[in-house]
Amino acid sequence: MPFHRRLLCSCDRLEVLQSDHFIEAEGNIITKDVCVPCFVPHKCCDISCHGSMSLIPNVTESIVVVTERGRFPLKGATFVCDTFDSLTKATIDDNVFSGVFPASLSETVTYLFSEEGLLLCHHISHKRLGSSKNMYAHTLEEVSKEYKRNGPINILLFTTAEREWETCHHYIDQEVFKRKKIYCPSCGTKPLVRLSDAIIKLRHLASAGEARKPENERSKKKNMCGGSAFKAAREDSNENKKYD
Repeated sequence: MPFHRRLLCSCDRLEVLQSDHFIEAEGNIITKDVCVPCFVPHKCCDISCHGSMSLIPNVTESIVVVTERGRFPLKGATFVCDTFDSLTKATIDDNVFSGVFPASLSETVTYLFSEEGLLLCHHISHKRLGSSKNMYAHTLEEVSKEYKRNGPINILLFTTAEREWETCHHYIDQEVFKRKKIYCPSCGTKPLVRLSDAIIKLRHLASAGEARKPENERSKKKNMCGGSAFKAAREDSNENKKYD
């Protein structure tokens, strides 16, 4: 895997190695093309093939892979059949199955984002109020500069890839793991606060107009989710709260 920190230490120098740097027996640094890591198919599409396939870089395709450790300039992945010497370019599905997500469905891929980096961004933005995806991407740029991997990270593509990953992750939770995300530990499948617009953070006030379903209106002020067991989920905060 090319996504790790490597250092060349000798008596007279300490140098950061890039993902395409390799060291010869004499100690010289040479450059080789490194492709995006992908799961290699068992064999090619030819039914008469009895060999195996290997992974080689596509020297004509440059791709930037962004992980939680920054950006890595790599080459596209190509599968070569050992029996027929046929070449097959890695598709978007191959990249997604290998844990890197594109920002669009275009055949020309210029950016890929690792699932680990997108997962970290998701948790930071949800658990740390005020953290934006733009600042997260800028932070990865600064981390890359520290290791001599200079270059920008496309904010628009990063945001698009993060949304696509969240959608994919939601469908996996819903269809594969059968997880019920709209479930309250106290109220069960019928929580006190209901939503008229499918957004968890918003509730439909009665003063805003008539809701499509009466149970989606917020009318009472003193109700608490689950009674006294879950007081932290009070429907309305205390208006006379004192501050230190």
